[in-house]
Amino acid sequence: MISLVEHLIDHSDNCYQDAIFRVVAAILHLGNVNFAKGKEIDSSVLKDEKSRYHLDVCAELLRYVQLTCLISISILFPFYIFDRGLTSFKRCDAKKMEDALIKRVMVTPEEVITRTLDPDSATGSRDALAKTIYSRLFDWYKKTFSL
Repeated sequence: MISLVEHLIDHSDNCYQDAIFRVVAAILHLGNVNFAKGKEIDSSVLKDEKSRYHLDVCAELLRYVQLTCLISISILFPFYIFDRGLTSFKRCDAKKMEDALIKRVMVTPEEVITRTLDPDSATGSRDALAKTIYSRLFDWYKKTFSL
């Protein structure tokens, strides 16, 4: 059975290939983002400068992919959480990613409620985002290249 990477190298143009590798790299960097307890009860912050670095690189990789090679709107969907205006992922910056990972936003008919997450919940949020990005990337790839 041919591996996904071998198929990618044989059948993709350079734009897609570069974009896919960057998305995978962004997922790996996202996995290196860690959280620590914040000053408030049940809040979290980035654990250290190493986590800040990985978050910055992840945001930059995702922004680059969108600006250079639009893969598909279905794969880009998870990144729109970083831009509440749903316009593009040029605005996928590290601060918006951080807020999306450490805060939960609930919208009711009367108000918008923002709740901070403890480090364990923020880690769960990070992992869910990484899984969603990878799943949508793989679904797009299967659909595009008919594996």
